Amino acid sequence: MTNQNPSVYHIIQFRKKRDTANLRNPANVAGRITIILSCILSLIIALTAILSTIIFSSLMSDLPSTRELTRLLDPPGGTLLEPTVIYDRTGAHILMKLENPAASNKRYLPIDENQENHIPKVLIDATIAVADPHFWSDSGFSFAGLTSDDHSSIAQHLVVDLLLWDEPVGWNRTLRERILAAQILEKYSREEILEWYLNSANYGRLAYGADAASWTYFGKSATDLTLSEAAILAATAQTPGLNPHDSPDLVVELKNEALHSMLLQGYITIDEYKKANEERTQISEPRQPDTELAPAYTDLVFEQLSNQFDLERIKRGGLQVISTLDFELQMQALCASETQIARISPSLESGGNSTNDVDCEAARLLPSTTIGNQSLTEQELVANMIVLDPLKGEIMAMVGDLNPGSDPAHLPGHTPGTILSPFIYLTAFTRGYNPASLLWDIPSSLPAEMEGIENPDQKFHGPVRLRTSLANDYVIPTVQMLLQIGPENVSRLLKQFGIDFSEIEVNQSANTKNLLEDRQVTLLDATQAYGILANNGLATGQILDASSTTNGLATIEPLSILKVSDSLGQIWMQCQDPTINCQVQTKPVISTQLAYLMTHILSDETARWPSLGHPNPLEIGRPVSVKIGQTTQKTDTWTIGYTPRMVIGVWIGSNKIDLQQELPISAAAGLWHAIIQYQTRETPVTEWTIPPGISSIDVCDPSGMLPSMNCPVVVSEVFQDGREPTQEDTLFRSFQINRETGRLATVFTPPELIETRVYMQVPPEASDWASQAGLPTPPESYDALDQFKNPLESVKISSPEMFSNISGRVVITGNADIERFQYYRLQVGEGLNPASWLQISDDITTPISDGELANWDTTGLQGLYALQLLVVDQDNNVKTYTTQVTIDNRPPEVSIRYPENGQDFTYPKDSMITLEADASDDLELVTVIFYLDETLIASLNSPPYVVPWEVRIGEHSLRVRAVDLAGNYSEEQIEFKVTR
Repeated sequence: MTNQNPSVYHIIQFRKKRDTANLRNPANVAGRITIILSCILSLIIALTAILSTIIFSSLMSDLPSTRELTRLLDPPGGTLLEPTVIYDRTGAHILMKLENPAASNKRYLPIDENQENHIPKVLIDATIAVADPHFWSDSGFSFAGLTSDDHSSIAQHLVVDLLLWDEPVGWNRTLRERILAAQILEKYSREEILEWYLNSANYGRLAYGADAASWTYFGKSATDLTLSEAAILAATAQTPGLNPHDSPDLVVELKNEALHSMLLQGYITIDEYKKANEERTQISEPRQPDTELAPAYTDLVFEQLSNQFDLERIKRGGLQVISTLDFELQMQALCASETQIARISPSLESGGNSTNDVDCEAARLLPSTTIGNQSLTEQELVANMIVLDPLKGEIMAMVGDLNPGSDPAHLPGHTPGTILSPFIYLTAFTRGYNPASLLWDIPSSLPAEMEGIENPDQKFHGPVRLRTSLANDYVIPTVQMLLQIGPENVSRLLKQFGIDFSEIEVNQSANTKNLLEDRQVTLLDATQAYGILANNGLATGQILDASSTTNGLATIEPLSILKVSDSLGQIWMQCQDPTINCQVQTKPVISTQLAYLMTHILSDETARWPSLGHPNPLEIGRPVSVKIGQTTQKTDTWTIGYTPRMVIGVWIGSNKIDLQQELPISAAAGLWHAIIQYQTRETPVTEWTIPPGISSIDVCDPSGMLPSMNCPVVVSEVFQDGREPTQEDTLFRSFQINRETGRLATVFTPPELIETRVYMQVPPEASDWASQAGLPTPPESYDALDQFKNPLESVKISSPEMFSNISGRVVITGNADIERFQYYRLQVGEGLNPASWLQISDDITTPISDGELANWDTTGLQGLYALQLLVVDQDNNVKTYTTQVTIDNRPPEVSIRYPENGQDFTYPKDSMITLEADASDDLELVTVIFYLDETLIASLNSPPYVVPWEVRIGEHSLRVRAVDLAGNYSEEQIEFKVTR
């Protein structure tokens, strides 16, 4: 610095001191703070103004016009002045009017006393005293109730009930409500507002408006109301649920409170108060609605409307609801149901809807039905019916009422019994089974704790194809299948079809009975499930809860509504137009191929003949898939069947739990027969198209394997591509028998006595059934072995033993040591009586005593052979010893059916997996062994080869080995994993 100019240096130092002093000056500091605060305040004000503008714009956005009130309420064309009406699908027939039946004479009443018919002053005063004491003087709205959503003025009530009914409760609606109330008071006179309110207020019991309420509760017009009656109506309008019919005990208290308010506000004198307070008001009896054509159906309409709109607004009136119901079909379904119930229980008077004036063509199509010598004289029978269009998801008819157990659309439903058995077998199809799979209908196929379950005909049928079991409603193999694949897996599939059973227990036997007998299903859900099969595996309907569609298909339900509009023609909902509040969608549930397999079985008329005979009620002269069902006690009877364009479900039973009478399966089947015959009488015949991926081949019945030379019956069967059988039938085997002794022929049986017979080879657990059924079984004893009567120990084959199974290289041991021994040789011939012999050893000149005679290579040989030892002495005399063996050089075939290689499972969704394998041998299979992670978990001696396994999280390997009598074996191994 010393080098700088001194004057410049001093100037700089002076300025620094000056600036520092200014910064420390209190006056300057305060000024700076003031400036900063002013800027912040200005910013807050600006932001507040901007935010207020945004909020106000939001509140005013799409604000309903106050002119809407005149459109809704001004006579004579006000839309709310007429009740909401539900029509059939044509719009020509009224199903129901949403109004109290006692109020059909209601009118719009002005408050002008100069009019001949007007609202009396006592009701006007009572209403103001109770609802809005400051009505004539205040601004028409109040900021009270902002947090509780209370509507403290008559104008606010009008706004919420008629203009903002579709807006959710919250601050936004609360503020909009007060804005509109202020606009109404500015635009209309208070007399107009009061008149609108009194002609639209909700008084409970579908009574909207003072005149409707007066007719409902007092049986007269509102023009004739007394002070006491007016006080009751004024109080009821504030709490419609506490009306004189639903809460008669509170009527006096409500009236007194209203009168007291009128007294305090000077509307009545003390004498008027006392007189009205002491008056005993006569309340008329509730009038029951006229008999409804479809009470359960209209209830479902209300339910589905409430998922789209506020039900209170629907009830207020002014709407036309076009339903999906076919009026003519509904009438025919009703009269046919009544006729069928009367036939089953002739001592009962048919109840419910009267259809005596209907020309009941469907009733004339009912086949004859009998219940034996008993009659249902003390029980009440109920018939429920559903008719659906599976392609559109529309309900065409519904028979039922709202009593518990009689409502086909809501729980409590009915015990399903065997009506759900197709979904048990459908679950099996997803695990490798097919319509030709062999099942055993025998007593020992069920666990002891399920004793008592039996087939409808109380018989056992032995080996049956899956098709035969399902078509004839055989319970025993169905339960057997359910145990094999796991009830929890069936429950999971049913949920995809819209039938949601609660989580099942761990014990499989208990689960099986629960699934069949201890659960309940509604007829609507069961019919819709069959409709998915009719629609090639697709579920079509309305999505009632769009937010949950990713979790499955349970929210897709059949449609009951086609269109909703008001009296001015404005469309509120139209299901043909998905942009107007109706989300009709189609979702895949199962593959088209699986649906076709089930449809093919259920449409097989000849398959049902063993149980139902021919003809039977399920035959209608055209292709139709149908299933009967009943409970163990036979007190519930079901029939659900479908064509490509229609599915009809019928249940007949009792809504009383003590019904003892067994019902014939023809009860529901006959009613189903009549309705489907009626509905298809003028429609062309349609069939299901075979989808790609389906093949048809000949199989042996009942094994379902490829036909062999021994197969007695060959049938055609359908399969998914890749699931066709690849092995020949092993259920039937031919045996050579001595026709005189009836024993198995041996190499010593004279050829002229040998004949070939074919027998069914039943597993050991089926032997009792085979015996009781008189089924011929192959003899166990062999024909007399003459050489064993006087055995020559010096000429003998010790090993292999007589009738043993051998393979590969075999060491033959025994004795070849006679007096004057020259040589011995060994030779073999194919069959019991070989036409030629093949020498398998040289002529050996060394005698053998209890030693090795030869080493025989059986490679390339298969089947029954005779093995003969010839010993020759020096005089060329020959001594022989012959034994009979079966050569088995062909290993068994084995394949793992489930799970698939690389398959992923999720716990706890997949808490139990059924390990399944196919195995067979051309001669005889001994055992099938399951190794999980190289640990033996099961060894099975007879089919089906299934092992339930409680899952463990992690990666796993499954190895299955099949072993035959000769010790040959084959294996298959796959990998899978279980994750959370």
